[in-house]
Amino acid sequence: MIAILATVGALPFVVFSMAFLSVIGDRLAEYSETVSTAALQAVIATARERAIEGPRRDLPALLLQAADEADGSRLTELLRDTLAPRPEYLALIVLDAAGRVVASYPDTGLSPGYVYRAKAARTASGVTAFSPPFQSDTFGRPVIEAAYAGERRSVVAIIDLEWLSAKLYLAMASPQDRVGIVWLDGRYLASSDPSRMRSGERVDARLLGGKPTAYADERGEYTVLSAPIHGSDWRGVYYRSNLPIRESTATFGLRITMLGLVSFALAGLIAYLVWHRLLTPLSTLTRKIAAIAEGRYGERLELDVPDELMEMARAINSMAESIERRGEELERSERRYRMTFERSGAPVLLLSADDASVRDANPAALEYYGYAPEEIRRLGIADLDASGRKVQAYKGADRLSSRHRLSSGEIRDVILYVSPLELGDEELLHALVFDVTDQRIAEERSVAALEEKTLLLREVYHRVKNNLQVISSLLSMQAAVTADRSVSTALQGAQDRVFAMSLAHEIVYQMPDISSVDAGDYASRLVAYLADEYKVPRDSVLAAYEPMPLSLERAVPFGLLLGEIVSNALKYGIPPGTDGRVRVSLSLDEAGRDRMVCLVVEDDGPGLPPEVADKGSLGISLIAGLADQLRGTVAWERPSGGGTRVTVRFDSSADGKAR
Repeated sequence: MIAILATVGALPFVVFSMAFLSVIGDRLAEYSETVSTAALQAVIATARERAIEGPRRDLPALLLQAADEADGSRLTELLRDTLAPRPEYLALIVLDAAGRVVASYPDTGLSPGYVYRAKAARTASGVTAFSPPFQSDTFGRPVIEAAYAGERRSVVAIIDLEWLSAKLYLAMASPQDRVGIVWLDGRYLASSDPSRMRSGERVDARLLGGKPTAYADERGEYTVLSAPIHGSDWRGVYYRSNLPIRESTATFGLRITMLGLVSFALAGLIAYLVWHRLLTPLSTLTRKIAAIAEGRYGERLELDVPDELMEMARAINSMAESIERRGEELERSERRYRMTFERSGAPVLLLSADDASVRDANPAALEYYGYAPEEIRRLGIADLDASGRKVQAYKGADRLSSRHRLSSGEIRDVILYVSPLELGDEELLHALVFDVTDQRIAEERSVAALEEKTLLLREVYHRVKNNLQVISSLLSMQAAVTADRSVSTALQGAQDRVFAMSLAHEIVYQMPDISSVDAGDYASRLVAYLADEYKVPRDSVLAAYEPMPLSLERAVPFGLLLGEIVSNALKYGIPPGTDGRVRVSLSLDEAGRDRMVCLVVEDDGPGLPPEVADKGSLGISLIAGLADQLRGTVAWERPSGGGTRVTVRFDSSADGKAR
């Protein structure tokens, strides 16, 4: 009877245990696949962030800072700051347009003609290229290169595949599993077993189809899962070992059998213990695993379970926590981006890279253009751009000047700063809009005001010239009716000086730049006038003038000085009945930072004795005073061949120092 009762009591347990064994095997297989899929996604996320998206963000930003940087120490500091938070980078290198190393950190010992393997097109915009994996002799380990090329420089990152392999090892759900990242030809870029990567082993193409595939080798039997890594030619591959499932199932079956045997004697007790110690925890375990598989990563397994389930529960809890942390990090990142986008005080548009349709706009853009969110998302850039620019103009430009139409119909001048942006599989254009209409209007008003002032100044110079010519005519008329020769000569000298001043204003009036006079043209016209006044043949005056600008304030004393010296040379330097010559030269002598004007007037006359120059007649005193006004020097000489040479030197700048 006892045996019958024990058998009757144990039989349902045995039958239940056998059925449950099949169910738990299926559940463990589903759980294993869920864990493997989650681990594969974690591997892909790690590889994408560290080896793909990281370089795509870091290298363009680094090139933007280093493009015009000539200071080697500053370049090295930029590379060091970029590399510090990125343990996956072995080195960062800046190359010039010829491929020579400009700077690197750390000092890798690369030759100046280092040729990188990542072929980034120099004409492309926003392209980060990646090389196939190779064994680096410089670093003594397998690496890949990521490169971003600009017009004059390129930036190369050396990515440590062994470091990436170590990160993959940490992502495995079980020590018996294997995980790797493979190149498009099946070669390992990184592997939890680095020997496979170093040996150049290739993964069978049949295992990379995306569906779970059975696979066996000398190390055991596996179920292989693979998935592409978006934005690259890489794939993640995960070898899930079947051994843990089999061992768990066998162990569990053995224990169930033992419990079944013991149940003959302790059927009631075993039933109670199984219900409270095994079936309930397993049911909870199954339910929690299903919840986690459905994406509810906040679920946790109770640790008040039998010892044989404790390790499994902890592993599942650890996996769920890891996935939840990553989800929170992604959520925080998205929240930071959204806050930056929405709180920006400048209008920002997100445009589709395909047709430049508006995908999103921040509040500042909505206020600026005057549209509601649902209205502006129905528009394309052709609806906003009043200058007729096509989509291609926005794709290929970093900075773009255009004219945009507001909802009110008003046309505003804008400058857009456009940069490419990737959100998942979608390519967008991030357009930062600055209104420059007021700036353009202010510039137009400034130009108009300047033109008006220039016109007024020209009129002033013209009237001054006319007034001086009237004075010159009055002096000429007075000289013509004066019988005293000395008075007539004095009036003639005064008329020459008035003409010199009038000529300066006439030349300024005719010059495009009314702030200065061409000293060479001024001297040429003044000397020609004096030669005609003193009835000296023009071929008796040998002149050489260099063009040079001279301010009007300095042109007038320069003309008076030149007129006095040339008048003396024409009156006294060409004896009557001779073929004497007067030589006039005007040149610019650059000595160090000084630009000295050198005026030389030389004649063939009897010569001016030094004592006459020292006594200081009116003309000589006037010449000395004008030279002082120009902050220059005047020298009188008697060349060995006869005649007189007068040399005047002064600084061409308005603030020239006295000598």
